[in-house]
Amino acid sequence: MEKWKTLKSKYVHKSRFGNIRRDSCELPNGMVIDDYYVNEYSDWVNGVVITREQ
Repeated sequence: MEKWKTLKSKYVHKSRFGNIRRDSCELPNGMVIDDYYVNEYSDWVNGVVITREQ
C-alpha cells in the first residue's frame, strides 16, 4: 500500500491535553484532500472497574 503525501500542515488548536492539526494530503491516485483533520494525544489508558454488584 502506498503512503499518502502530506502537502502542508497547520495546527488548529494546541493544549496540554492534545492538539488538532489540519493537513492537506495527496493520495497515491493523485486525489488531494485539503481538510484532513488529525487528533494528536499522548498515550493513555482507560480502565473499567466492575464490582461484584455490577
